[in-house]
Amino acid sequence: MEEKPIVFHLLHKDELIYEVKIRGEQPVDSYPGLKTQIRELANKIPTDEIDSFLGDLSVEFQCIADKLVELSKLTADARLSLKNLNRIQALSNHLFHRLGRLQPTTPDDCELYTELNKKHTVITQRVDNLFRLYKSSQDLQDEDEPSSKHESTHTQVGQVVNVSCNRNKGVHTLNLKFNGKTSVVAFIERLEELCQSRHISNDELFASAIELFIEEASFWYRGVCNEVRGWSDLKKLLLEEYLPFDFDYRLMQEIRTRTQGPEENITIYLSIMKIYFNRLRKQLVTKNS
Repeated sequence: MEEKPIVFHLLHKDELIYEVKIRGEQPVDSYPGLKTQIRELANKIPTDEIDSFLGDLSVEFQCIADKLVELSKLTADARLSLKNLNRIQALSNHLFHRLGRLQPTTPDDCELYTELNKKHTVITQRVDNLFRLYKSSQDLQDEDEPSSKHESTHTQVGQVVNVSCNRNKGVHTLNLKFNGKTSVVAFIERLEELCQSRHISNDELFASAIELFIEEASFWYRGVCNEVRGWSDLKKLLLEEYLPFDFDYRLMQEIRTRTQGPEENITIYLSIMKIYFNRLRKQLVTKNS
C-alpha cells in the first residue's frame, strides 16, 4: 500500500500528463482519456514503484514550485468543502511523490530541493489540520440533527405538505455499511439484493447513498458525489476506486482451488461456486467442441 496514495480523478490535466509520462507512456490528448489511461497504467505500475525522474530538473523544480503556490492558496480558502479538501490532498500527495523522485547533484539544486521539501511539509501539516477540523465540524452537525428522520412537514405560505415515509422501506433500514476496507463486490451484491427485496429503486438508493458509507469511504463519497448523476455512475466509480486491479485473477485462483468440504452440502457448495463465477468482471467464454 502506498504511503500517500493519489486519487487520480482529482488531478488536473497537466498533472495527469506527468503521471502518464513518468510511467513511460505517451499521454492521450483528452482529459477523460487521460483519466482512463492513468487508471490502467497505475494498476500496472503503482506510484511507489517509480523512484526516479529523468527529465529536465530545472523545469521540474519550477513546476513543483508553482504547484506549491497553488496548493498554498487552496489551503488558505476559508470556504473549503470536502470536495476541495480531497482535491488538495490529491495534489499534495502528487507533489510528495514528484519531490521524492528528484535527485539533485549541485549545491544550488540541493538547496532548492530542501526549500521545496520544507514548503511541502508545512502545507501537508496544514492539510491534515483542515481534515481534522472538517471531521470535527461534521461530528458536531451529526449530533445536532433531529433523531427522527422518518416524518417531516414542509410549509410554505398558504400551503402545507405532509410527507410520510415508510419506516420499512429505505436505505437506512438495510443495516449495511461500506468502510473502504471490505470487499466492494460483496457490498454491492448484497446492497442490490436487499434493494430488490424491499422495492427500493435506484433513484431512492442514489438519493440516500450517503447513509451507506462510513470511515474512509465516507470521505471518498463526499469527494465524488457532485460528479455523478445516478446509482449506475456511483457504482462505476466505486468499483474503479476499490476493486483490486487483479480481482478476476485472484477470484479465479480461489475458484480453481475451492473444493467441497467434507461436511458441506452439495447444494451449498454449488451455490457458493455460482456466486464466485457471477462476481467475475469478465465472464468466462466456453468453446464449443
